Amino acid sequence: MKINMVFDSKKLERELSKMQKSMPQAVDRALIQTAQFGTNVILDRTARGIGYSGQFKSYTPGYVKRKGQGWASTGKTRGFGGAPTSPVNLSLRGEMLGAMASAKVKSGVAKIYFTRSTEAKKAAFNNETRPFFGFNALEQDRLRKFFFKRIKV
Repeated sequence: MKINMVFDSKKLERELSKMQKSMPQAVDRALIQTAQFGTNVILDRTARGIGYSGQFKSYTPGYVKRKGQGWASTGKTRGFGGAPTSPVNLSLRGEMLGAMASAKVKSGVAKIYFTRSTEAKKAAFNNETRPFFGFNALEQDRLRKFFFKRIKV
């Protein structure tokens, strides 16, 4: 069987050139979407009381008692009434986790970060005791698959 192929080389070159130019934009768009998906993975997992390395350890008895009583407002903090303490979800008023965001840093790089330094400090402190800001191998695989689905090469 013999097959003859005839194609317009100029048109093929134009299409290849368009594809090359669009790839960085597609990669950046997919990275931003993947970073947002990663943020949601962290938030959902944390709300269930699970860190990237497993279940969060329990609150100390003193903290459970104090959290149950609530905090009074001060000049620096906003108070709240007593709150349930289970599961351990790293949320007192939702300010720390609410300050988590994602953004493009530069072409080919996106980040997940905290928008306010006070919340970033809280997160660093909490992350030492109850690691939540990161991804385990299974979550990394989910992020990888999510990214490649968005590239649409």
